[in-house]
Amino acid sequence: MTPQVDRNLPEDISTKMLSFANHLYQIGLPEAAAAYEDFARELDEGVTRDRLGEISAEVSMSLRAGPMSISDRYVTNLDGSPDESANESYFGLIQDLRKFARSNLRGKGISRFFGGFH
Repeated sequence: MTPQVDRNLPEDISTKMLSFANHLYQIGLPEAAAAYEDFARELDEGVTRDRLGEISAEVSMSLRAGPMSISDRYVTNLDGSPDESANESYFGLIQDLRKFARSNLRGKGISRFFGGFH
């Protein structure tokens, strides 16, 4: 039996992940940015429900709050001052991606950011 591909996703979720990846590059997190680019590509191509759960778990774990976490960082201008416009977008995307992850989370996963899936 062929695994069922889940196509019941928000239309703009891949675009949001790519925008978030751009912010992650700006703040110096290229590995996390590349992971979000991979997630966006996979979602565009279609994923099984199990893989959607894995992606959701990884997104959820990567966006946990706390010191030195992705959500504890901010986008800066070249002079080191906070980029207010970029930060508004960045933190809005964090909220959108957390909502996406919560709505699709099935079971527990291990995040690639902590040595899990590759």
